[in-house]
Amino acid sequence: MSLAKVSTKGRVTVPVEVRHHLHLAPGEELLFIEKRNGKTVVVNAADPAQSTEAALGSVQASLVSAAPDFGVLDGDDVAHLVTALRAEWVVFDKKQGSRPLFFDKITG
Repeated sequence: MSLAKVSTKGRVTVPVEVRHHLHLAPGEELLFIEKRNGKTVVVNAADPAQSTEAALGSVQASLVSAAPDFGVLDGDDVAHLVTALRAEWVVFDKKQGSRPLFFDKITG
């Protein structure tokens, strides 16, 4: 565990152990990801493995919590939804150009 202090200007010196762990080089950016549980995860934005994993984890958590709102409760529901979306993908809404019809259903 490492401790850092926030200056009056909002600056933080990242402890050397954390810089090594995140493979941070001078000038690289940090990515702060807020989790649903209120915690914040810090990753090296320049490291695709770290930032992609963190971003996907955040998206996955959001999808899991929203799934019941869309009637997706288990793997069978996911399979049915994917099949339906694939079938609708080939149907285009003439009013909206080439945007698939299912896009309107997902985005409301």
